[in-house]
Amino acid sequence: MSSVSGTVIPVREATLAAQIPGIVNYIGGREGDPISKGAVLFTINPAAILAKRQAAMAAYQSALSGFRNAQIQYNKELVSPRTGQPTGMGLPSMMDSFMKPFSGQYAGPHNPWAARQANLQSRLEGIEGARTQLLRVQAQIKEIDTKLNDAQIRAPFDGVIVSKTIEVGDTVQPGQPLMRFVDITKMQVMAEIPERLMAGLAVSHELKVRIDTIDSRVIPVIVKQIYPVSNKTRHTVTIKFDLPVIVHTKPVHEILRPGMYVEVLLPDNSSSNQNLPVIPRTALVLDGPLPTVYTCVNKKRSSRYVTVGGQTTGDKVTIISGIQIGDLVVADPEASDKSTVCSKY
Repeated sequence: MSSVSGTVIPVREATLAAQIPGIVNYIGGREGDPISKGAVLFTINPAAILAKRQAAMAAYQSALSGFRNAQIQYNKELVSPRTGQPTGMGLPSMMDSFMKPFSGQYAGPHNPWAARQANLQSRLEGIEGARTQLLRVQAQIKEIDTKLNDAQIRAPFDGVIVSKTIEVGDTVQPGQPLMRFVDITKMQVMAEIPERLMAGLAVSHELKVRIDTIDSRVIPVIVKQIYPVSNKTRHTVTIKFDLPVIVHTKPVHEILRPGMYVEVLLPDNSSSNQNLPVIPRTALVLDGPLPTVYTCVNKKRSSRYVTVGGQTTGDKVTIISGIQIGDLVVADPEASDKSTVCSKY
């Protein structure tokens, strides 16, 4: 049996960002507060967008008046068609109509029907142009109203606020991350499994994880997802395991928290661990995303991510990957004496 380090992660997580520019004027809770789906998490004062909407409404009224005027002009042309245009001498259209027969031999034949059709077509084109302008302004108003809805960001699901980067009064820009929101009622374990331990692992298989607590509780987990590509540097495969909703008669979020360190227990059908490095458990640093070991290279400390194997006698652990036999390791990097020398294991 081998153990591999893993991290508790939420199944659902959302990073909420600002959709419009403005000043934050409301925040719906603090870190750790439970929030119901649909509740307002924060609002942004949309002063600039409201000003654009007022300008768009003014343009809408102007376009509406233009559309109505175009309809009136078309109806007027139907009822009282234009009989002619003023002549070059400024005579009224009535006199122009009287003079048309006498001037036809010089200006060409006169066709009243064609002139009337041209006038009606001109009025129709005026209506269509006014209608297009009206629709364009209406679309602008709808777009602005959509942005106004983005001034309120609501919880996408039941969850808790994990972190926020804003306070009331802060000025934000579109795309700026403001809050991290997670569902803690459903959680998983994500682990980097060495390739040599992948034999026999498949989706829906049941394994166990050990919680890094005083009583070292063991919890059953189910293989949920196996990533199709290996890590070419560490030669590991990422696997996600589903945790049960109820753990030891308690909700899972009362025992585990996102980011906690756990150990995934795996059957090891490979060769013995005699060719793997063994180090004190105190040499492990567990306050990062993965277990870390500090080594000495040219009298300088250097951190390395490692994959932890099974525990041996004397409170020591085997390291599957990350360091090799013969590397110099800091036995207790968290000791108050920072001058702790490196030891060979």
